[in-house]
Amino acid sequence: MSLDILLVLARHSISGVPLAQIRLARALAGREHRVTLLYGTLDGHHAPIIPGVTIEEIGARQVRGMLWPLVRRLRRADPDLIFPAGDP
Repeated sequence: MSLDILLVLARHSISGVPLAQIRLARALAGREHRVTLLYGTLDGHHAPIIPGVTIEEIGARQVRGMLWPLVRRLRRADPDLIFPAGDP
């Protein structure tokens, strides 16, 4: 069974928790799940290119600024699973 999975990160980074989320997204997509990485901000960096993973940026510079854009995103497309990153 294929799931629609949303991984939420405050900002893009190539280390720590964001890197773990990128690796998780790659593994889940490899198992035929529909995966989206939702960033608050990419901080001017290029989004990672991961086959089978959709990248979205909501343009929030701070974590607290992600609340309402995230609510709107969830109303538009309700995922089966949500994995929020553990760091602010």
